[in-house]
Amino acid sequence: MSYLDLPRIHFGGQFQASPSTLNNTANNFDPANWTPELTELYWAPDNDGIFDFFQCKVSATPGVAPNDALVGQPVSAAYANAPPKLVDLDPMQQNVSEIWGLLLQVGDAAGAFVRGTFEPISFNGIWGNAQGANAPRSSASGSAVYQSTLTNLAWNAGGSAVLAELQERSPQRLSVRMVVNAHNNSPQNYLFDSGTFQKMTDAGVPQDVVDKLQVLSTYSQLSGATAGLIPTSSYVNFQLDLLLGEQVAKQYGATILDVTKQPYTPATPYQFDYGQIVGTVGVSGDDEPTFVVPARTLAPPSGSPCYFAPAKLRSDALTLDLANSLPVELPGQAPWAAKLGTLSLAYASPPGSTNYVPLVDDIPYDAAGGLMTTRAGVLDVALDAEQLAAVANHPLVLLGTPGGQRTVLLQENPEGLSLRADQFVFRLNPGVAATPSFPRGETATVNLYVRKFGEVAGTEGLEVGLSLLSEKEAVEYTENTLGTSGSAGIKNLSIPQDALKFDAMTATVDADGVASFQLTGTNPGNPRVYLDGNIYFITYDFTPKVSGYVGDPNDVVSVQIYEQTTIAGEPTWANGIGEIFSQYGRLYPVMAVFGLSDHASVKKNYEIIRKVLALDMRDPLHMPVVRDLSESRRQLIFEWMEAGMP
Repeated sequence: MSYLDLPRIHFGGQFQASPSTLNNTANNFDPANWTPELTELYWAPDNDGIFDFFQCKVSATPGVAPNDALVGQPVSAAYANAPPKLVDLDPMQQNVSEIWGLLLQVGDAAGAFVRGTFEPISFNGIWGNAQGANAPRSSASGSAVYQSTLTNLAWNAGGSAVLAELQERSPQRLSVRMVVNAHNNSPQNYLFDSGTFQKMTDAGVPQDVVDKLQVLSTYSQLSGATAGLIPTSSYVNFQLDLLLGEQVAKQYGATILDVTKQPYTPATPYQFDYGQIVGTVGVSGDDEPTFVVPARTLAPPSGSPCYFAPAKLRSDALTLDLANSLPVELPGQAPWAAKLGTLSLAYASPPGSTNYVPLVDDIPYDAAGGLMTTRAGVLDVALDAEQLAAVANHPLVLLGTPGGQRTVLLQENPEGLSLRADQFVFRLNPGVAATPSFPRGETATVNLYVRKFGEVAGTEGLEVGLSLLSEKEAVEYTENTLGTSGSAGIKNLSIPQDALKFDAMTATVDADGVASFQLTGTNPGNPRVYLDGNIYFITYDFTPKVSGYVGDPNDVVSVQIYEQTTIAGEPTWANGIGEIFSQYGRLYPVMAVFGLSDHASVKKNYEIIRKVLALDMRDPLHMPVVRDLSESRRQLIFEWMEAGMP
């Protein structure tokens, strides 16, 4: 059971994603680059890492009466002290941004609601859905999926029929899928150059104050970009406080911002750091995987403007999720009619042929139809007995008529096979045992789910093989992802190769439709010098290859292996500890409140620092925000604190 079954809850609105970008390039980790002219700010250097919901509401409740009491009610992150966090695995792998510390609430706590822990996972299926000539050439044109499970559920069904039925059928867990896109990562910029310095003087800012700001003309957002172009008013104010002191900054700050402010064009229709989200919540069996819905998969043939789509054949209908599958001309718009034409759904009979038997002749997808908004992209197609029998073992095909020509946009492979890893992001700490309470030890299990036309039957005995990307392949892969492309300093990935070990490179699918591999991380040393450990990428496929099978290029397993021993000798501020803290203090302004670059400040604040370091990673207050501190380094810090912080 999953969100593709009934009943389900659809919702939509906006999301906030506010990652700090000073750590978006490996170059900024090198202390030699900790000068204004060499620091790359990117688009939000002092962001706080928040992920949150904004103006999200329940839009539909298929499977129960359309006027359910839950429709129109809020969907939100429930928290008292700190909002959820958005976390990249590594500056060299930003294509798997994770949500941590999210307690998702559907409904109003004063009325009918369900609330549960969103099991932390990164997005998957990221692609460029905004494809018009004027679409931004950045991740603002991207779309991606968060597929997870809600656990530790709290219920108050109240007068909501959909909540009552969900609680009866799925009291312990719920399946949740969220599609995010149109994120506006284009900041308001402020220019510091000779022209704006003169404008400051003309506006009455004293020359000695202007002189102190000259250093801002050397900053840039990217290497080779316009010098002196500083993103966001908050970061400008941060710099003004540092350079002028709070009192002088307060006196002249408004004038400085006014004369340096540049014309602004948002990347998407939403305010800065916000984007569009639609989602679905549904049933989940206790024995279902946590992060993958083993479903049928329609894949795009070469040249298609569309992306992968999951589907499920139910007892009386077919459900197809197109929320992350259809192109738009510009971010935030309805699907692009010129690229799609009339959408129709069919099945190929016989499998592999171009004889398409129609199921739906015209799928409305414009804004008025509500498919992508009210129903979160999820299409339900009622089928008669003959159609149900045929679709059970024939490949599905999504057709369009761009330019008036019938075109295959998405299709199942002739064998109806699908393959996806459940967990696909791992952090391994060599020398530390993995346990249920600490799963980030030196070992991990990769479970790959295989289905044939959405069923386990027919999968047992199939073979799945792994491939570890070489150093060159790893660099080429990550540099060409939508999440990481544009980041400088990517090198030395996936070495040494033998630091990541496998119990086998081929596994047989078992009677439950699962192929499993055991990973073991051993000490990789520090081949990237200023970045802890290394990143490894694993691809997987059927072996031998299945004719017509097309895997999602983003279905890559990402593994972070930390260095096992990072400090030789007694840990002191001068011997390793200061270097660890100073890097966080420099690259994560949200943690600057603790004065992490200064020994005396760390000693002064050590109690709160120790408290947040000791918090579970699921806690939104956990530090570091990016959750990239290895267990060996964390324990060294604790030992140093216990020894009096020498």
